[in-house]
Amino acid sequence: MKQQIMDLWKISFGDSDAFVKLWFDRIYKSEQTLVIEKRGKIVSALQIIPREMAYFGERIPVAYVCGVCTLPAERGKGHMTQLMHEAQRVMLERRFALATLIPNGEWLFGYYGRFGYATAFDLSVEMHRLRTQASSAVICRTVPSGPVTEEDAIYRLYDLVQSARGSCTVLHRARDLELARLDCLTDGGDCWVAHVDGQPAGIAFAVPEDGGTVFFKEIACDDGFPSRDALIQSVMKHYHAHAARVRIQPVASSSVPYGMARVLDAGRMYDICLRRNPLPATGNPLRAGIAACTQILLGYDRRAGYMNLMLD
Repeated sequence: MKQQIMDLWKISFGDSDAFVKLWFDRIYKSEQTLVIEKRGKIVSALQIIPREMAYFGERIPVAYVCGVCTLPAERGKGHMTQLMHEAQRVMLERRFALATLIPNGEWLFGYYGRFGYATAFDLSVEMHRLRTQASSAVICRTVPSGPVTEEDAIYRLYDLVQSARGSCTVLHRARDLELARLDCLTDGGDCWVAHVDGQPAGIAFAVPEDGGTVFFKEIACDDGFPSRDALIQSVMKHYHAHAARVRIQPVASSSVPYGMARVLDAGRMYDICLRRNPLPATGNPLRAGIAACTQILLGYDRRAGYMNLMLD
């Protein structure tokens, strides 16, 4: 079954062999996968990956729905509708509070909206230019060979930063950082760490792009702007780039839709909201439609949610 799903993934998404191998070696599990078969051949599939979200000071279980694909010749026959409804049943059975996904194309926001998903996570991008005099306040280096999970201090730093990012943040585990680094390596990039006084002060996942730019999929620093700026400048110098695009938490005036969500246990999330950070006077979200309820509980009007898969 695994090989069939890998082949279906490649046909559907066009990802590199290196990325597909990484995903199916490190993330894929048969018990997290739903499929439709016809005459012994898998024609449609999706995966449900368990994650956690920092939600108003508590941690709740969330599902990440991904690898949603159907063979071209089998599209338009209702297979994915069947799978999405089955996924809903499975996620409720497994007691996830929220389902999340990242549409693989703008038109899919409307498609997933048919199943109750609402745009809930935005991202923004800021631009940086290489300066002739870069700060020397930090030293940057790639993580030495071996998984990032061996660098306990680095993950503690990252977890501290991600947990403080906002009221509704989808979290990464230590092994997720290793996967993000391996993905960067397949694209010619790497994971970089900034050090201040011998201690990790920042981490970045960066990939060089055509045209002399570097794309920062993620950057997290614990001591504010100086280390962050020095990390960006140092990575640009390493790749001989003149500019950098840095993906950041959403700025309401310049953000773009990135991820969607569907609340599964609205009562649980509403109770946490009321205990930790009472909602503004917008009425009871439990009486709203599922999409509106999701956006209210995740503070989408304030761009309070943050989700960044980094594997892209």
